[in-house]
Amino acid sequence: MNILQKIQDKYLVEFTNNIPFDEFLLNILLTAVLAGLLRLFYIHFGTTLANRRRFANNFLPLALGTFLIIMIVKSSIALSLGLVGALSIVRFRAAIKDPEELTFLFIA
Repeated sequence: MNILQKIQDKYLVEFTNNIPFDEFLLNILLTAVLAGLLRLFYIHFGTTLANRRRFANNFLPLALGTFLIIMIVKSSIALSLGLVGALSIVRFRAAIKDPEELTFLFIA
């Protein structure tokens, strides 16, 4: 077996990891709970001058969206590379003025 075939077999294989539905629900519930806790933590302890409650409302959809994208992409290298290519052309135009806000977005 040549080296290219070994690399293809090891890294370019499509995985078919189907998780059970109850485990999927548990994971999505855990994601929602952690995003809710992060929201409460940010509202209570955040030091930004902007409207913290309005900004913190973005944590739940952001966390759930990230969870679903990872669940879809984790089984296919082709999908993940396509997603990287598609997202590389997207520019976020929202100005984040405070590094604390950006930190909480990354945590979510």
